[in-house]
Amino acid sequence: MQTLVYQLSHAETTARVHAEHALIHEGDPLPLIALLQDTSAPKEGRWRAAAILGDLADNRALESLVTALHDDDPDVRNWAAWSLCALDHPGAFAALSDLVLNGAADEQIPFMAGLGMINRDRARAEAIFAQAALGDNEVTRRVLWGVQAYLNHIG
Repeated sequence: MQTLVYQLSHAETTARVHAEHALIHEGDPLPLIALLQDTSAPKEGRWRAAAILGDLADNRALESLVTALHDDDPDVRNWAAWSLCALDHPGAFAALSDLVLNGAADEQIPFMAGLGMINRDRARAEAIFAQAALGDNEVTRRVLWGVQAYLNHIG
């Protein structure tokens, strides 16, 4: 298991992809959570760990993924948001709601959060979006417009 986790950061691309698939098949989130939490680890491995945690959709990753939303690395933040969308946990929805309501410097992350909220619970998401639309956060408004445009596009 540790060899696979090590390969997420240090192997060539093909080995990284194989390691990702093997870790998903293994299904144990704990080594991935540890890698995500290790801010001294290479960012490549950390964002890949965050992504795999979404594939596993294991609620034990909730706290680490929420913390990773504030990571210095934008890739780690992005994949943490993506993975939170896969969790069936009220805390995940709350963290995604917070991203949408408060915006972020990089609009892609709250946009992803908004799409994840729609997929998880459309009625609750639309209530959050209505609340956010009343605020004065320009980033949040642009994110809401983007989510609405996407929803109009897919029907």
